[in-house]
Amino acid sequence: MSVRKSRDRESYLVLDQELELINALAFSETQKPRLNTAMTIVWRHSAGFDESEWAARECRLWKKIRGWLGRHGVELRCISVREDGQHKGPHFHALLYVPLVLKDQFDAFLVESERLGGRGLVREKSSTGKQHCGFLRYLMKTADPTATHYEHGKYVNVSETLGIRHDVKTPLPVSIQRYGVTANLGPKARKAAGFADADTASEASSLLGDIAIAGSKAPPAVIPLRATVKKATTARRRRRTRAATTFMTEFMTHLGDDSRRDRGSLVA
Repeated sequence: MSVRKSRDRESYLVLDQELELINALAFSETQKPRLNTAMTIVWRHSAGFDESEWAARECRLWKKIRGWLGRHGVELRCISVREDGQHKGPHFHALLYVPLVLKDQFDAFLVESERLGGRGLVREKSSTGKQHCGFLRYLMKTADPTATHYEHGKYVNVSETLGIRHDVKTPLPVSIQRYGVTANLGPKARKAAGFADADTASEASSLLGDIAIAGSKAPPAVIPLRATVKKATTARRRRRTRAATTFMTEFMTHLGDDSRRDRGSLVA
């Protein structure tokens, strides 16, 4: 994968970050229970918020969320993206799992914990795989619209390939890490489960399509997506194996030719 254009990571999401978000979502769709809670927290509606403490404040919040869910026997699984908007100011979007019977309590916990008022906590509608894909594309709206990378013999525009619509032409810089994925959805967890990541924009786009099709009905649509992801994973492995085999065959052939030429020169 060859990236032709890149910009300041404080201002834009870049391809490796987008791939991580998409692979994490796809992997989460193979797990039970599925992610079912989409939300936005707008920090300017939190009493006493100081932007200079944004990173520390958000870190403390996620520790509180992990502890609150843990006390209810639930492991935190989450995908999140941070933004600094012209109108909302510092805020983050997140997609996580909260049992339906605990959602009202969870909302009350967030409001009380962070002293949120007004539009401090915004609920987003995202319960099916198709809706998750739309929500994730919305989360990636701060991707660099000019970024391209090389695949299949040509340069392709990353945002166009992934179907990202850019609502913000010039996003404000974010000095803290722009996105987050919990370890149980991260690279090590995916590798341990035998999940083959998409590593190009085209593969990631296909993965989003698989999620949307398999999860287009009410949750949980886990079993059909497991089959879809397993099929896609197997296909990617086969392509990589064929590529590796072809490379080794050509390499050994050239090595053999060189060896024969060397023996010929010694005999002569």
